[in-house]
Amino acid sequence: MWDKLKQLYQQHKPGPHFNAYDAFFNIQKEEELQCMALIHALPTEYSGFITSLFLLDKLTLASLCTAFHNQENQVQLWESSSTDAAITMKAAVSIPIPATTSNTCS
Repeated sequence: MWDKLKQLYQQHKPGPHFNAYDAFFNIQKEEELQCMALIHALPTEYSGFITSLFLLDKLTLASLCTAFHNQENQVQLWESSSTDAAITMKAAVSIPIPATTSNTCS
């Protein structure tokens, strides 16, 4: 019975195989193009981050989104800790700056 079904419904023609491969590779190319477009849209101050992206084993939309989220979290963490450190430093060190009468920095 299985052999009869296989004969009836399994096609041994190159057309369906070609269409399946073409669809698969087209999806893969589109995903790579989307990744590259997202990377190239980043401003120049992200050059270090961009370099690290190209070190990934496989560049997919999922891995790229994960990397973007991780980078955003790191930047927010760094900004909040540097702001907290600056406030702490300003509160701890309160040195008055003397008024100068010379114009050396003009």
